[in-house]
Amino acid sequence: MPDSRSLARAGSAPGGDADLVRPRLLVLQHVACEPLGTFEAPLREAADVRVLQAYADPAAYRHELDRLVKTSGYDAVVALGGPMSVYEHTDVEFLDDSLRLLRDALHRELPILGICLGSQLLAWSLGAQVRAGRTLGLRKEIGWFPLQLTERGRVDPIFHGFREEEPVFHWHGDTYDIPEGAWHLARSARYPAQAFRWGRWAYGLQFHVEVTAALAAEWVEVYAAELAALDYVDGAAVVDQAARHEAALADKARVVAAYFVECMLESLMEPRVRAER
Repeated sequence: MPDSRSLARAGSAPGGDADLVRPRLLVLQHVACEPLGTFEAPLREAADVRVLQAYADPAAYRHELDRLVKTSGYDAVVALGGPMSVYEHTDVEFLDDSLRLLRDALHRELPILGICLGSQLLAWSLGAQVRAGRTLGLRKEIGWFPLQLTERGRVDPIFHGFREEEPVFHWHGDTYDIPEGAWHLARSARYPAQAFRWGRWAYGLQFHVEVTAALAAEWVEVYAAELAALDYVDGAAVVDQAARHEAALADKARVVAAYFVECMLESLMEPRVRAER
């Protein structure tokens, strides 16, 4: 793939600076406390990022997604996390709208990055089952735990330089089947479905690499009622570990963001390259 910075800054046609490549990146944010985090800076450097806050005004969110689907007004999607469940989408006003947008992006073969809830939405959009872990006898996975990359995951560029012994951040109780036709990229000791890739550049990551120590502390506070019901999760320990693991997690986030930028830019360039042949 071409270097992401050179593509973002160099002209893609004889006009040079008059025709800069700037993907239109749409971010679906489902709850206020789960933003782009450490993804934000590298993504904004390379793309025109627009964050739609589904929770702020669901009716406006639906209207805007309808418009974007009708006009093909975006080039890539990041779907972020949230405490709601995909299988309760009829009870959460905006989840059906996020699903509709993701299905449109899949139909157009655009780059997609789904994080936690976003990965579940992506899996559901691809026809996979999403269910509560407790139905499989699994406890919620909250805290810092390592991943085990599959054979395919070890060679996928999104995990380039990934050190499996270093933990990533988890906060979920739902899980999904790996969609039919997708590559299974990672698992954890507790949950087998932690990452998948469908097609060239649609990725679902059940875990979080975008979280900072400050965000981890905020989640412990915001989701305190959830933690109070779990005798196996120590919120204070989660926050303490965040300070230790934040730097290594930020390195992983930079790798994920950089590769997703390359996917966006290559996707945007393809029609032009074909036209010039």
